Amino acid sequence: MSTYTALRSRFAAEPTTTRPMMRWWWFGPEVDDDEVARELRAMKAGGLGGAEVSYVYPLHEVGSGFLSPRFLASLRRAAEEARELGLRFDLTLGTGWSFGGPHITPDLAARGLTWVRRELTPGPLAIPATAPYPGDVLLAAYLGAGSIQESPLSYEELPVADGSVQVPDGRGPRQVLLAYSRLTGQNVKRAAFGAEGPVLDHYSAAAAEAHLRAVGDVLLDAVPADLVGSVFCDSLEVYDADWTHDLPEEFRRRWGYDLLPRLWELHVDTPTSAALRADFYRTLTELYEERFAQVMQRWAAGRGVKFRIQGYGQPPAAISSYRFADLVEGEGWGWRDLTQARWATSAAHLYGHRVCSSETWTWNHSPSMRTTPLDLQGEAHDHLLQGVNQFVGHGWPYTAPDAEGVGYLFYASGAYDDRNPWYGPAMPALSTYLGRLCALMQSGDPVADVTVLVPTQDAAVDLARSLDLWKEVRALVGDDLTGALRTHGWDFDLVDDLVADAPPRHRPVILVPGTTVPARTRAWLADQQAAGSRVLVVGSAADVPGARSVERAHLVDALREVLGPDAAVIPADDIGVTHRRLDDAEVYLVVNTGQHRREVTVTPRDVAATMEVWDAH
Repeated sequence: MSTYTALRSRFAAEPTTTRPMMRWWWFGPEVDDDEVARELRAMKAGGLGGAEVSYVYPLHEVGSGFLSPRFLASLRRAAEEARELGLRFDLTLGTGWSFGGPHITPDLAARGLTWVRRELTPGPLAIPATAPYPGDVLLAAYLGAGSIQESPLSYEELPVADGSVQVPDGRGPRQVLLAYSRLTGQNVKRAAFGAEGPVLDHYSAAAAEAHLRAVGDVLLDAVPADLVGSVFCDSLEVYDADWTHDLPEEFRRRWGYDLLPRLWELHVDTPTSAALRADFYRTLTELYEERFAQVMQRWAAGRGVKFRIQGYGQPPAAISSYRFADLVEGEGWGWRDLTQARWATSAAHLYGHRVCSSETWTWNHSPSMRTTPLDLQGEAHDHLLQGVNQFVGHGWPYTAPDAEGVGYLFYASGAYDDRNPWYGPAMPALSTYLGRLCALMQSGDPVADVTVLVPTQDAAVDLARSLDLWKEVRALVGDDLTGALRTHGWDFDLVDDLVADAPPRHRPVILVPGTTVPARTRAWLADQQAAGSRVLVVGSAADVPGARSVERAHLVDALREVLGPDAAVIPADDIGVTHRRLDDAEVYLVVNTGQHRREVTVTPRDVAATMEVWDAH
């Protein structure tokens, strides 16, 4: 049977593994086992494909907490019930987010840099090297010529002896700058009862391993791996965490020079500060990869399960950090924009993952129950246009049988469960429709004609603002650029300049530089050019031999000279197109994302003898 014939048969059949899942919030996390079984049967009746259990804050009086024998027994029974119903059953690797809890001691908790500045009077001074706050560690002290109003342009490191910072004699104005490592104090957000505590240090393997011993092993000892679809890590939201105990040693090992004498350059602009900041924040990215993401993936493999992660946020995870994920997930709507979903789908394409899921419907008419099936369908279309082909709905709140009123609602989402009057009549058809589209979009290979090389090193220079690499990259690239590509008929993948081993793809590369093009990136671009790719640099192309420099306003015209649109839509309006390629067929998903019926002409670049229109309903 040909690929086309198999695809046609699969499309006509009822979808199985590609139906939407739901994030299932267990409040407390104390549940009634009969109600859990009833809700699983309701998910099955609604055509859903499974549940991802998330254990969060109590909405009722709780007698036993997270990881208690009662909770673990309920979790096991739910997993067994899901298997009987043919539903996938995923487990979150911690309560709330980000990971942490009472097992995270101060030496394993998230830390960040903090600074103390004081203007000094003339004369020598000994400043006691004490901790201004419990857990503070003095890292270094500096002295510069200047005042609070007129900050120093440079600093010299001061010696610390006999428990004091030794400030030499001198006259003003001058300023002392003290750098401390401080516990961020961040606690697990929306933690379940008994699971409250500090967020762990994501740059510490010891912290990740302690969490896996305290939480991960306990969960999988209770629920065997053969009942679990994957273990899950939600988006990274470890605020203000830019330090770990051995960061100076790791920095020197990676870059060959000492960090502490120049640490002050993180906050003062000098001719060399941009390079130091790039090295500093790249160290954080690498430590996150090696000591958290890789530790999680290796542990999951040892337990016989797959590791799924939303790999963006703080710490500053890169697109290439997804190489330590078994299953890639994103979130966020905006098919013309550089979203977190696009960050994830680009990684999935780069590393050969056939499936990329997304957290879908977060805040869709939240927090009330105003969402309609059409709202859910519309947002799902947006995710499909970004390359997503598996949905994890956000979500389904467990509700106790004796709950008052309408029942339990999660603070950050609508409730897409069987309390909605449309659930019984409409949800089975919607789940089948979306499952059919996901099955189609998991077939073949994605077609993204353009590679957008994102300036990770340039973004790192400004990471002190957010510690979020995705956010800073988006600001540099601009949604106007990605929007122009989509509106004029091209799809794109992102590649960060840490991915030197990405294979040549024989397609145009757009580079959006800031101040530098790293040497490894120039070498990678040369390889792309040797394979036949054309490189377009938005701005100056001086650092990229053979590249063409184009103004942002003229990028579309320059790209047309290199490669025509994959699917031209006239008039474009709100029509989005995404494309999959099979051995003997081309599949185009054409979506009207607007509110009004449109009559348009869609012209694929690839000429075919036959074209068919398939209706997923």
